[in-house]
Amino acid sequence: MVGAQFFCGMASVTANSRMTYAFSRDNALPGSRIWAKVNARSGTPTNSIWLCVGCAIVLASPALFNTTAYFAVTSVAVIGLYIAYITPVLLRRLNKNFVPGPWHLGKWSPVINWVAIVWVAIIVILFVLPPVADITIDTFNYAPIAVVVVFLLATVLWYTTGRRTFMTSAEQEHLTIDADKLLN
Repeated sequence: MVGAQFFCGMASVTANSRMTYAFSRDNALPGSRIWAKVNARSGTPTNSIWLCVGCAIVLASPALFNTTAYFAVTSVAVIGLYIAYITPVLLRRLNKNFVPGPWHLGKWSPVINWVAIVWVAIIVILFVLPPVADITIDTFNYAPIAVVVVFLLATVLWYTTGRRTFMTSAEQEHLTIDADKLLN
């Protein structure tokens, strides 16, 4: 179990740090200039990685001492990733003017997209349910509260700064190392 938790945690930090880097590259996070910096030696976004490791430690530490916190942390991790992955698919399905790119699933796209959307809805519902039948303050699943707080925070940040700064400049020096420089 420890090994499985470790590797799941590493996979989550890896995915999270890459998303943090990508959002920072597009000026979508507070402190984007710091988190989008690429390490000249390794070619990796180490600042973004350390940010995600630090946040993971802070957010997951209560789970070491409390099973309710453990259930909430694992639920939030699953719900957050699924919501992040399915949001573009849902927005694409809702946008009738969307023009597919060169790679798509052809006539199967709508069917596969809607199956994925329904699947994520089911998963999100399952992961917000309490882990036991008798709901008390110690057995309540706090994941829905955490997801709502993150959604509200993201909404406030979007309307206060994000829409003015998100993808406002074509290319900045703190973003990406040119492939020729990186490989030489």
